[in-house]
Amino acid sequence: MSATAFSTAAAHRSKDLDELWIQVQETGSLLRTISQLPDNLADHTVLRYLCGIPMEEIPGILGVAPALCRQFDREGRRMIEAVLLADDHAQEGPTRS
Repeated sequence: MSATAFSTAAAHRSKDLDELWIQVQETGSLLRTISQLPDNLADHTVLRYLCGIPMEEIPGILGVAPALCRQFDREGRRMIEAVLLADDHAQEGPTRS
């Protein structure tokens, strides 16, 4: 998945190397996070957000009920946001009181 970070549309549009490097790091972080999700959440996330498959088609692909797919979506997004938010706070370093 890390190679995908280098082939994103945003990376191809960027003319600034610093901006490109930040985009690649952010995309790589997102892909690493997705790869750490439980299989069902990762499968849903890749199909929905990386492949762009409409939500109503995913239950048939995964062989699960639509309600379960909606749960995969909510849980996957929650877990990704938590990890990425924690990464952002870790990069900011300690705060002063």
